[in-house]
Amino acid sequence: MSLLMGSIEGFPRGRTTEQLLALLAVDFDPLRRAAVVAELGELARQGAIRRGRDGRWRATAQSRAVQEGPPEPAESGATGPSSTWRI
Repeated sequence: MSLLMGSIEGFPRGRTTEQLLALLAVDFDPLRRAAVVAELGELARQGAIRRGRDGRWRATAQSRAVQEGPPEPAESGATGPSSTWRI
């Protein structure tokens, strides 16, 4: 996972492009700004993120499902908290 994607997922309510640039400490470097903006566009094309009407970037449910993967089956015959809690 990229640092940008992790930053977007870390804020479920979303962050604007400018907030993400400041968070990633690239707001004063034009080349790094352009790279982040290009990555935002690529992630949006892949369907991993979307930009809301409020201008905030958010991770999509699709991106979270891909990263989490399928649930692991519970062990048969297991008892106690370890059979119900996954860490």
